[in-house]
Amino acid sequence: VNNRDGGTIDDGGNLSFNVGGALNASGDAVFIISNRNDGLGGGMIGSDVSLNVNATSISTGGLLNLAISANAGGVIPSAGLDLSTGNVVATGGIVGLIQCTGFNAIGGPFLGGGTINGDALLNLNLGDVTSGDVFDIEIDSDGTGFIGGNALMNVFTASNLNVQTDIFNDIINTADLDGDTLVPGGTIAGDASVNAVVAGNIVAGGTGEFAVLNNDFRQLAEGGAIGGDATVFVGANGISTGTIFQPLVNDKNGSVGGDATVSVSITNDITVGTDTLFTILNDGGDIGGDAIGILSARNSASANSFNFQIINDVGNIGGDATLLGTLSGALTSTAAGATIQITNEGGTIGGNAGITFAAASLSAPSLLAQIDNEEGTIAGTASINFNIPGNATTTGDATLQILGSDAAGSAAINVTGGNYDAGGTFLTMIDGDGAISFTNAIAHADVLKVGALGINGVLTIGGGSLSADTELKLYASGSNGQIDFVSNVTLGGTGTKTLAGNTITISNNVVVTVGGTTPADVFTAFSGDIANANYTGFGGNGSTTGTFAGAGANNPQPLADAPPFTDAPINAPILSGSVPSGGGRINRKKPDTLVRVSNTDQLLALLDRAVPAASDKIVSPSVRRTSSPQNFPRTNTAARLGANRGRAELRAAP
Repeated sequence: VNNRDGGTIDDGGNLSFNVGGALNASGDAVFIISNRNDGLGGGMIGSDVSLNVNATSISTGGLLNLAISANAGGVIPSAGLDLSTGNVVATGGIVGLIQCTGFNAIGGPFLGGGTINGDALLNLNLGDVTSGDVFDIEIDSDGTGFIGGNALMNVFTASNLNVQTDIFNDIINTADLDGDTLVPGGTIAGDASVNAVVAGNIVAGGTGEFAVLNNDFRQLAEGGAIGGDATVFVGANGISTGTIFQPLVNDKNGSVGGDATVSVSITNDITVGTDTLFTILNDGGDIGGDAIGILSARNSASANSFNFQIINDVGNIGGDATLLGTLSGALTSTAAGATIQITNEGGTIGGNAGITFAAASLSAPSLLAQIDNEEGTIAGTASINFNIPGNATTTGDATLQILGSDAAGSAAINVTGGNYDAGGTFLTMIDGDGAISFTNAIAHADVLKVGALGINGVLTIGGGSLSADTELKLYASGSNGQIDFVSNVTLGGTGTKTLAGNTITISNNVVVTVGGTTPADVFTAFSGDIANANYTGFGGNGSTTGTFAGAGANNPQPLADAPPFTDAPINAPILSGSVPSGGGRINRKKPDTLVRVSNTDQLLALLDRAVPAASDKIVSPSVRRTSSPQNFPRTNTAARLGANRGRAELRAAP
């Protein structure tokens, strides 16, 4: 149905194509209702627009393409695109689009987006799907496009979804550029929902992207507006991608009136060829309700990095910010680290900020689990709950930390069970008030540091063992800080052992066994000549029957004489870089940042983290300084992997 260039249809304009048997095309199969403006004005249809294709199966030697367009000024009351069929084999790829976008006309000006006054509903109900090229399903309203109701995408397959190249299941509501001029983003008055449910396996030879995008890889200064919820759900038996797996809501500099939720529920395994980028991105944006990321699977393996995160720097989340990850098997990140984080630098979270992550085991070069609230505000609790009952192994550093905890209602890190082994530093830290607990955990590292560093910091250790080859520090050194040993524990390894707390308590009948041959150094506050050392023997005040064993402990020394928790930081600027291959969040940075290195090892460490940029130059990922003795990367997340992939409606319309 060609109603472009100012055409008018008062009533009708629908397309229905029904085949009682198989639909076979040796070339392309194209079904389009177009109201696009090609320079003489957008088309208008006065009644609801529907495109329906039904068959028992579909086979094409070329592209299977379905589209409803109100691009560049077209106007329609509502849009409904439905494809219902059995098995599909499309050698040239599968494209399904509902669009009311703006775009630059060839050789002409930017044409503003069109209007869908009601809902945009896109439904695919398929059998087994094999696509020889892209599987690209989109609802697009970028560049001032307007959808007056909901934008809802549902993709269901009764068997497998096999795609030779990339999968894009996206709602795109971004701003755009007319040369260097920013064109405002689109508007979706209701909900924006991407729902992909595959009874079998999702297999992509390239990227697997499932996203609601109020911004894209360009990270423009303005985003789109969604009045209701922004929701992404992916469900399948298994997922395998050749490159990136990216479930995403990107609201950078945009607005979502309700909740932003990304949920992935996989019965068996997720296998990713490069990076897992599971993100709610809200830099400079506004989410009126909750921001929730949920991951459930058996095993999750990424050949490069694993990233599970909510980024809210200089943004606002009206409700809770929650990451909930549950793996019945292993989390594996082979070449780069595993990052699980909520960042809120300069941002506001109106409720709680919580990370809860459980897996049977974990293996990665490094681990960073953090809530970063520096210069931000969290009205409720900031909490990290980690439960790895099996082995958690990193060849480098492992860090669990909450920064900016004094600007939260309360803060807590809880480590339950597991056998943690870090080849570098294992750091668990809250920089202000908060409570840290280790319950029946076995942790070993070259350097192991646990610090609840606020005025009222509390460190509770119950069971298990903590050991270090070089240095072990347990600190609750604030003026009301407490270290409490509530069940038998071993402080092992050949490294030095330092306990520093305003009050150190070993509960009744509890024994703290100090390994090696050197006693632990203890630093506490004193009331006169009596140390706040609530245990028996080794200079304790005898207020409990708890005690030290093994190498024991030296008599308590004044807390003021305790060595610092962290080493003095290297006097070097924070590294900031641009985003590799495809974009993502770009950290605020100073221009012309200078990176100082003092020796070859530091230079090689930088290059180990570097990646080739689009210009083929080496780009180092952005790094920020924390209170820890190391600089940990702030993971950049891709926010749109490709530039304009080409609009199928534009290239295939008759």
